Amino acid sequence: MNPIVEALPQRPIMRDEIDELTDSESIDAVFPVFGERSESRQMAFVLVVATGETLHGIGLDEGGWSLVDTATIEAVADMEKDPDEDSVFSNDMQAVQDMQQYVVDSIDKED
Repeated sequence: MNPIVEALPQRPIMRDEIDELTDSESIDAVFPVFGERSESRQMAFVLVVATGETLHGIGLDEGGWSLVDTATIEAVADMEKDPDEDSVFSNDMQAVQDMQQYVVDSIDKED
């Protein structure tokens, strides 16, 4: 099993817990997808976790958290990093958004 998935609690991640995930030295950034209903807007059901040049698409369903897919992001050595992010280049945000949508779609198909 994926070590990131193993470390997650078997429930949605609350909005105020997201920053704690990046305390790990192996996690560079976390891009959550929160629920759309008023009662779930503070809960993340999808996480895209960046570790180095890898994006991990992780989703929560009835069976718990699972790794849905991984992808490599293009890290171009001579490009400047986004000042708000330590490891994900601003041009890689499309890959993050694509992964978020893929995981959401994958979880929705299982319902």
